[in-house]
Amino acid sequence: MKNNIWKEIVASSFIFATIFSACTNNTKTENDQTVQQQEETIVTVSFPSKSTVYTIGDSVHFALAYDSSKTFTSVELYLDNNKIHVSDSKITSFSIKTDSLMVGTHTFSCKIKKENDYIDVDNINLTLLSNIQPAEGDYKIKKVFPHDIRAYTQGLIIENGKMYEGTGMEGESVIKEVNIKTGETIRDMGIPQEYFGEGITLVGNKLIQLTWRSNIGFVYDKKTFKKLREFSYSTEGWGLTFDGKNLIMSDGSENLFYMDTVNYSVLRKVQVYDNHTAITKLNELEYIDGFIYANIYTTDFIVKIDPKTGKVIEKWEMPDLLNESDRMPETDVLNGIAYNKDTKRFYITGKYWPKMFEMTLQ
Repeated sequence: MKNNIWKEIVASSFIFATIFSACTNNTKTENDQTVQQQEETIVTVSFPSKSTVYTIGDSVHFALAYDSSKTFTSVELYLDNNKIHVSDSKITSFSIKTDSLMVGTHTFSCKIKKENDYIDVDNINLTLLSNIQPAEGDYKIKKVFPHDIRAYTQGLIIENGKMYEGTGMEGESVIKEVNIKTGETIRDMGIPQEYFGEGITLVGNKLIQLTWRSNIGFVYDKKTFKKLREFSYSTEGWGLTFDGKNLIMSDGSENLFYMDTVNYSVLRKVQVYDNHTAITKLNELEYIDGFIYANIYTTDFIVKIDPKTGKVIEKWEMPDLLNESDRMPETDVLNGIAYNKDTKRFYITGKYWPKMFEMTLQ
């Protein structure tokens, strides 16, 4: 599964898409009506251009052009499928403020209605970057503990002084309880060999585990590791955490998915951006005091995300945690964030790492 520096991440993941075409056939509306097929376009969002990117706080101005030979009843404007304006005459320009919007891609739509039918629609996607530059945080290592060098760490969590770890690789994936001070396994359970284990988290008396590309998650009894049920999801599974109400899952993109803890359905999506680009490869997750901390896969970076806005507000680079003498041919990347809320200490490790670091983030 799934080593670039931060600037490479910024350059390579600067992906924004703007759709600039008329959708004239089978476009769904909120009433599940369909746009009747037209030989010619009635409305076109003629501005902004497809190369335009905005920053939160900017005002976005739209220009709309019409085929004057066509008649219609009303014009409706939408942002992300939410109706924001209606008029019984042409709207040639419109502006929206972005102060209260989340970062990421948003869709602006103009729908043309004749009597009770929607007869044309045009969409354009907008990319909104964060309006803050992430702070560069520091850290202090307090203690260093042994870590199982055979563990391809995918998920790490501490509850009431007990550490749980989930590991990956087909035929090697396990969930286990770990002695923090010695790195030794207290108890473990392997998962079927065809599955590649991914992130884990705890919800009450349940331990929940993702798999990478199988679209299957497992729910276990925390005390016995007895499997209670399975659930499915449509994306890859990477990191997993719990905010006290919902599960939060990453899939290797810039998206974080909020999931119900009863039926495991996806409730909503948060896109993660800084002031330059989408932050992709979000991997292992930890929810701490209202914020989400995430490893950026293949890098030495950990980022702090505000889930209310999707903005990256702080980042830490940890390139030298392991000495050269610690590194073996199989030593892989930084991955694994656990937090002891009683001591306010973080525990950081990596895939096939011989050490785990107890630290404070500043």
